[in-house]
Amino acid sequence: MDFRSPTPDEVRLLRLLALRAEIDNADAWAQRLQVRSMLDGGMGSLELQAVGAQALRTGRIIELSSVTFRDSDGVAVIATLNGDEDRRPVEVDIWKTDYSQLRQIPIDLG
Repeated sequence: MDFRSPTPDEVRLLRLLALRAEIDNADAWAQRLQVRSMLDGGMGSLELQAVGAQALRTGRIIELSSVTFRDSDGVAVIATLNGDEDRRPVEVDIWKTDYSQLRQIPIDLG
């Protein structure tokens, strides 16, 4: 699967996670990303790549920030921004607690 521009809903989620992770200029950072879906059963996890850059990972993956919200069916969802050991964001892991497909990222993420 190829990298693509994030949807407006994904940009909102990325921006919030970036703010919580204290990434400088979170708005611009979220706009410069390309994403591609990860094989997670449709829960919405994303691999991240800066536009024009190659995906790089160094060492182990660490949690940079997270947010919990409810999907439109009421099921809890946890979205976690993960980075490499140099704190470079590499993915957003989305886990819907009943393992079903994510329906929609809400407008109000809290």
